Amino acid sequence: MRGQSFLTSPEGRTIFVDEVRMGFQADSQPAIGFGRKRKLLSLYMQGRSFLPVLRGRTPSDWKQETYYRYWMHMSHFAIPAHYGIRTRSHKLIYYYGEPLGQKDTELVRSWVKGSPRVEPTEPEWELFDLDTDPREMVNRASDPEYAPLFAGLKKRLLEKKKAVGDTDDRYPELMAQRERYW
Repeated sequence: MRGQSFLTSPEGRTIFVDEVRMGFQADSQPAIGFGRKRKLLSLYMQGRSFLPVLRGRTPSDWKQETYYRYWMHMSHFAIPAHYGIRTRSHKLIYYYGEPLGQKDTELVRSWVKGSPRVEPTEPEWELFDLDTDPREMVNRASDPEYAPLFAGLKKRLLEKKKAVGDTDDRYPELMAQRERYW
């Protein structure tokens, strides 16, 4: 999430929410389930309610990074399948570029007129320093100065994937690719 966002708290206050404190999509649904339903939501949803953050009481153990995955390889705006991690100051993206079970059908290709066939694309890394490059124009993945950070974020990315149960064990082709490009 980018840009300025404003929310109304349960108490009726208008709150400015910066992208780092609130921008974790997995945390929005648990925050919406108020009352008795909140307990039920926590049984089957990832994330935790950001309601305390909205009330100005950010928990000391509030997450400092988020993981995401985009599965729809080349289906929307010709974007390859990828996953990534975002911290307050950096974003790391791994474009693994595999359709992983996606069928090459007219339905998939019709979402965007002229979309290419659903075929693998070359794997690629992107690393952005959001403090010095907030518009994400300079890819630092091959910059030697960023090598220690790159290695650390790759490690954290795998840890986050494991924590949410997003292992790639069902996709041996992706596991083999990761061995080559990681």
